[in-house]
Amino acid sequence: MMHSAKYLILILGILVVSLSEIAVSQQLDNELYSFDFSGQSLSVVLEKIVNETNVDLIYDPQIVEEYYIYQRLLNKSIQEILSIVLRDSGLDYIILSSGTYVIVKTSLISSSYGSFAGRITDAQTGEPLPGATVMFADASGGTSTGNAGHFSINKILTGEHELIFSYIGYEPVRKHITVNPDEDIRENIQLEPGQVDFRPIVISAHHPILPFGHTDSRPARTFSDWNTGSRSNDAIHSLSLFTGIQHGIPLTDLHLQGGQRGDHRIFLDGIPIYNPYSFGQLFSSFSPFAVGRVSINKAGYDAASGSLIGGKINLLHDTSYKENKNALLQIDPVNTNLRVNFKHEGDEDSALYLMSAFRTSFWNIYQDPTLSDALSEWDLVDPLTYSILSGDNERIFQSADHQSDISYHDFHFSSRYESDPYHSLSFTLYTGANEVSTNLLASELQSSENLYMYSQDSYEWNNLATGLKYDWLATPRLDLSFQLSYSRNELNHQYVMFDDQSIQFLAAGLPESSIFDHLSNNVELGASQTDSNMIRHLISKADISYTFTPRFSIQSGFQYDRVESNFQLTDFFYLPTLNETRSNIYSTYLSGVWMPGTNFKITTGSRFTINSLLSNIYAEPRISFQFDQPESSIGTWSLQLSGGIYRQFINQFEITSVGPSSLVPNFTVWSHDSRIKQPKAYHSSVSFLLEPGRYTSVSIEGYYKYHPSAYITSYRNLLTGNDLNRTGLESFSEITEMYSLGFGTRVQQSLFDSNMRILLGYDYSMSKIDMDSQFGRFVTSPWNEPHRLQARVLSRISSNISIITKWQTILGRSWAFRQAYYDFLVPHSFVSAGQYDFMNPENDRLSPFHQFDISFIYRPTFGSINIEARADLINVLNRRNVIDWNLIPSDTSVIADDYKIRERTLPGFNPSFSLKIIF
Repeated sequence: MMHSAKYLILILGILVVSLSEIAVSQQLDNELYSFDFSGQSLSVVLEKIVNETNVDLIYDPQIVEEYYIYQRLLNKSIQEILSIVLRDSGLDYIILSSGTYVIVKTSLISSSYGSFAGRITDAQTGEPLPGATVMFADASGGTSTGNAGHFSINKILTGEHELIFSYIGYEPVRKHITVNPDEDIRENIQLEPGQVDFRPIVISAHHPILPFGHTDSRPARTFSDWNTGSRSNDAIHSLSLFTGIQHGIPLTDLHLQGGQRGDHRIFLDGIPIYNPYSFGQLFSSFSPFAVGRVSINKAGYDAASGSLIGGKINLLHDTSYKENKNALLQIDPVNTNLRVNFKHEGDEDSALYLMSAFRTSFWNIYQDPTLSDALSEWDLVDPLTYSILSGDNERIFQSADHQSDISYHDFHFSSRYESDPYHSLSFTLYTGANEVSTNLLASELQSSENLYMYSQDSYEWNNLATGLKYDWLATPRLDLSFQLSYSRNELNHQYVMFDDQSIQFLAAGLPESSIFDHLSNNVELGASQTDSNMIRHLISKADISYTFTPRFSIQSGFQYDRVESNFQLTDFFYLPTLNETRSNIYSTYLSGVWMPGTNFKITTGSRFTINSLLSNIYAEPRISFQFDQPESSIGTWSLQLSGGIYRQFINQFEITSVGPSSLVPNFTVWSHDSRIKQPKAYHSSVSFLLEPGRYTSVSIEGYYKYHPSAYITSYRNLLTGNDLNRTGLESFSEITEMYSLGFGTRVQQSLFDSNMRILLGYDYSMSKIDMDSQFGRFVTSPWNEPHRLQARVLSRISSNISIITKWQTILGRSWAFRQAYYDFLVPHSFVSAGQYDFMNPENDRLSPFHQFDISFIYRPTFGSINIEARADLINVLNRRNVIDWNLIPSDTSVIADDYKIRERTLPGFNPSFSLKIIF
């Protein structure tokens, strides 16, 4: 019995010990741990796991050498941790009955991988989402979609994985997938649109590797929600919401991060548009309802985006279709817009999408009083430029009769055919016309004689762009794209002037009421300046993207450009100039994206360009580093550093309109020449995104751009270069040096469950250019606006009523006089007038610009019809913000060497009402 009792006690002891081991093992399995490994060897990683978890772990040190771990693990079990750190190492683990973990070599490694590919689309419209992010939930790798919404991730370890799909303006989606050995998975991922009040959605190059706040259900945030206080809420106007983008006042000219207007280019579906303006440059030349998205590439952009020394803005047509909402009509005091959509679903997964949009002005039927009065006030005769052109003394004129004729229209057509989710064929057609002319009869103020001046200033721009594009996700690794496009822009400008002597000769004996009509009918008899420019651009390109692993992919492409342009000036204001150029430009690029760590991404590559078969090869290396921190003491943040070398092979020049009563300040021409030194720029930029809390986001951006070779318009050559070849580029341009630097920030705060949203912004810019031929030194650039501040509040009073308020301030504007003073008078050695001189433009300071706007939006629904009634109360405080100055003699009866400033101002308070109906 004694022996039996001893055996029984021994058996019970062994059972207790075994159960306790099992309990400990189960406790280890259920307990969660967090680690952050940033390049440690696998042996060090395993030692840390053992020390932290007390797990019983056995392995042979020989099999874990020369392998390093980059992982951030949050709240994972022991088994999950070991699975992740052993991924791609050729090792696995087994669990003994005692609960001991043993690391062993994996068998059948060659068949332990699969791939995952597909397309991301809008859940409501089926429209593909280019630039969307696909990322493993543990940040171990990922990719982004191409222009057709395709994505591919290759060499995924077999087993279960969780991925996050995200896109600005859409709700992120989490998805679990199971990958079997050698399996190629393809899926169409649909994202639901977030709470977006106004289109288009604007996408910048810097976005987090993992979407900020992807576990929350709040609406996706986008800066494109905030348009207000404008008679044309279109894609161009919305860009001023972003850091580094300066929107002209009152014009639509854009400057990216301190650069010239010609340093960047605007594209429509990847096709360059060389005159993106209407209404004499007051509006953009695109229908606001034709564009759905805008992508922005600023300083430090990647090699795949092209060769431009300033940046790139690409507008994408909106072909989306919503059931029972396939037509839109909008009317405001300036123009009317019509948009029609159509969708046809074929067999299986095929579908055809069609969109057409048309916009036209009706100035000949109704002239908006605010704009009409502004045009009359701006169309003033400048005494100084008039005296040089006519040879008379300075005289002060007042308007006796005035007429403005404005006409513009644009037509958009876009189609997309999908034979299945992996093949799509897209077609784009855009055409636009823009005509502006002013006729002015001015009489001399307080003159005892009937002295007159008559002028006619007319501009005509025409745009055409068309293209065909084919996108194909050939394999889960390979994405292909082919595009053929053509664009054309034409400008015709004429300025006609009659001085008082010619008017006395042509209109002798006519009453004042008849002089205007008589001269308008005989403009061919006046002294005139005629200018014309045309550019034609054919592009053929192919792009390929290949995914090696979830952490590494490459993109490459080839592009051929055929460019033809001509430019002609006659000899009234400037010396006669004729320039005709034809160029063949060949370029290729190679770019790679590598994620060496869970939160670290490197993008690098280079472009290579030959702009004639006999010229040099121009290399443009570029690199970008991005690091994300999903959780930190200050919140979730993302940091991006970018830089590189940038070239430009098609150059834009702005030529000042120097007619004494010119309405449009300048016109633009383009040229290109493989024989000259090509423009070059060095970029460096930093971008920081921060989300300190659920309803707060902050973005900060800084940049520096140095241009050792840049081209500007040479007014010395245009006005005095008689000895130059008047058919060469040197007849109207010169090479120079310039640089720009600046920073900007945007802070966005949501309140009251996102029913109120506040946006605060500040931008600082300094841009300087060497204008030795004109001023003998570096000067602040004419377009520079050192300080820009804005504050906007979007309030949703109810489900269909919104109120938007906006305050904008601009400080430090210089170059206050009419541009013709600096560009026309100075080269004529007319460097001062009375106490004013024109040799220090940076000291000619305009008063601060302030404007406060309020918009009321009402969106009722009647059955299947949606209505938007909008009231924009522009410049509520009735400020008369100054555009520029000109000088007039201070004594109107006796001509003396004494002058006073006359200001051209923007309109005061002016309301605008519009109605939009969606069928």
